[in-house]
Amino acid sequence: MRGAVLTCATTATTATSATCNGPKINNRDVRLAGVEAAAICNAVTGQGFSTASGQGAAVNPYVIWTGTTWALSSAGATPMLNVVCNR
Repeated sequence: MRGAVLTCATTATTATSATCNGPKINNRDVRLAGVEAAAICNAVTGQGFSTASGQGAAVNPYVIWTGTTWALSSAGATPMLNVVCNR
């Protein structure tokens, strides 16, 4: 993950998808946004994502994808609770 470590509380796979529940990058919450979901799925499966969801407030600081690297932020965001990657 370009110098970062992705962990999932649980995972599930099918022939067409890979799901990461409770994603953390370097043990930090991940902002719920399309760019973060796309970066995770690109690194994990080399494909895009079909869905991502979240709720509540991320624990500060959390991580965001800048387009080239993972960075810390504390501007306020919803954490990603799961992401479903295409396979």
